[in-house]
Amino acid sequence: YVSTFASFGAGKISGSQISAEKFSVGEFESGISPIKEVSGQYAASIASDSSNKSSDGSKSGGVGSTSAVDVMQRDNCVILEDGKCLQRQEFPSNYRFGMTMKLGDKLSGWFHGRIYRPVISLNSAATGQLVQVDALPVLVPSILKRVLTSEISPELRSYLSQDRQFGESSGYLTPGSSGKDAIDLAALWLPLVKDTASKSLQFWDFRTLNMWSESSDVQRCSNSSNEISGIVTTNALAYSAGPPSYNANEGSLDYKVLAPHYTSKGDLAIGTYDLLLKSEVARCIYGFSKAPISGSISIVSDSGQNNVATTIVNEKNGWLYMSANGFTYSAPIVKIKLSQEPEVVVTPTPTPTPTPTASAKPVVKKITITCIKGKTSKKVTAIKPKCPTGYKKK
Repeated sequence: YVSTFASFGAGKISGSQISAEKFSVGEFESGISPIKEVSGQYAASIASDSSNKSSDGSKSGGVGSTSAVDVMQRDNCVILEDGKCLQRQEFPSNYRFGMTMKLGDKLSGWFHGRIYRPVISLNSAATGQLVQVDALPVLVPSILKRVLTSEISPELRSYLSQDRQFGESSGYLTPGSSGKDAIDLAALWLPLVKDTASKSLQFWDFRTLNMWSESSDVQRCSNSSNEISGIVTTNALAYSAGPPSYNANEGSLDYKVLAPHYTSKGDLAIGTYDLLLKSEVARCIYGFSKAPISGSISIVSDSGQNNVATTIVNEKNGWLYMSANGFTYSAPIVKIKLSQEPEVVVTPTPTPTPTPTASAKPVVKKITITCIKGKTSKKVTAIKPKCPTGYKKK
């Protein structure tokens, strides 16, 4: 099952007719999921509108019926039809999946999602842009568990009582998988589930990032590009949705991730992280020249120790590809440091004019003779030695 959702918007002066205003991309999301068609007592959800207040006959309106939602959760249905459930399946091993999308306007800004080792290609079309993305699916350790109110820690209880903008009448849900609230809340839940995932699901999806805040350097350099600036993907339960923040003190791009330390089978949960960064954006952040860029990735655990990981950093076709995998959770920080060798400018050196040199003087050897006077003898050393008066040369 392949789906793409896009919303476009345009602004105009209140009270005026739309004339030359151009619609631009607001939200964008694409995903792929293997499915199996299952027959049964299933019913399609019906969207509510002015002629259909609700699908279940209630006066309050709403989208779909409660029974349909329950069925989707229980049977893991991606889509419901009358008499059919398109049930989520596992991805086949060692296959990359991809899609090509033709858009009426250019995508820009940052993307994030659930894919591994992605490759992206952007090409201009006659009336917009062709976007090609292919990647491996990724396994995400997830949590779904009921906890008695009496077992909730004082820290979690205090957090939930601070007038949060998420939750529902029957309990509290993590506010998505990305952003500060998601990380903070997931960190408080992990001790209650013994830092262990209840299940792991495979995903292949990515989406635009509408609101983000980070260092002014990253924002300034991203805004200067009218193309996609970067894509951040990970299999963490919760993660920073935006681009990495620039740590000026260390000269690194930092990114927070969080997940259960163990899988549902009790094995260590293995982390993945990918950052695709437009080369021109990276050069803007660091003030680099057009010379090739190199870099390194380190995974710093929540205890401050370096976490061993397999890392790749290279530059190709205007993109920096940075990938790390094999590290463990619970709440490490991914640190990326980029560097560049200084450019060596070679200028021709004029051949020096030879200067006349003085002729070398001949080396004159001194001679030593022995002079005697009776029983007394003396040695005389000179270029032309002579015996003193009264002495004779021996």
